[in-house]
Amino acid sequence: MTLILTFLGKGGSGRSICAIATAKKLSAQGQRVLLVTEDAGPGFGLLMGQAVTATPTALANNLSCVQLQFAQLLEQNWEQLKKLEAEYLRDPFFKAVYGQELSLLPGMDQALTLNALREYDASGDYDVIVHDGPGDQASLRMWGMPAGIDWYFRRFKQVFQASQFSKAVMPFVQPLAGAVLSGGKGLSGDLFNQPEVQQSTGLVGQGIAAVKDPMRVRAYLVSSGDAVAIATARNLWGAAQQ
Repeated sequence: MTLILTFLGKGGSGRSICAIATAKKLSAQGQRVLLVTEDAGPGFGLLMGQAVTATPTALANNLSCVQLQFAQLLEQNWEQLKKLEAEYLRDPFFKAVYGQELSLLPGMDQALTLNALREYDASGDYDVIVHDGPGDQASLRMWGMPAGIDWYFRRFKQVFQASQFSKAVMPFVQPLAGAVLSGGKGLSGDLFNQPEVQQSTGLVGQGIAAVKDPMRVRAYLVSSGDAVAIATARNLWGAAQQ
């Protein structure tokens, strides 16, 4: 089971330095550590004293590092989506859209980071993942994303199923969904309870459980003696509890 560590605090309070020191300390103790940074600039590499790339690279014994490049992650995930679409549809309509032409929308970087952390966790290659992110409210929104997705799914599922619109369109949607979700084998029962849908909601459930478990995900507050840094840390602490 991989432990994920992240750091919260005001910019300039030393979050990245703490992340690097933690990664080096744990790797020196024999833990297989991956240090993940969202800092796309050259500063992180200068702090490390070595170049950091967009793929996990071994920098020392038990220590690897990766610098997330969101445009590249977006392109990779888009190609995966197109492969899934081609698997289920005879005439995929996303095939004419290429990842290189897509731009990042607000919030995409958080979703891409969370998915990258999930994939590194699932690989089984690391005992500890040390995450160096913005460490602010955006980071908290990222960690809260699984619970938010779960709420939206359950709430809108309830509203949709109770609506007259659902009763009107389901006779037409059900055969189409059967062709898409079951490879043309047909579909019976609740659309939302199909194995493919349950697999997605299962991943969300795993994410919620991981964030709540201090043995899986831990957030540390970083602060200097500056009054603003202390106030920011206290605010992030309260927000993290919520």
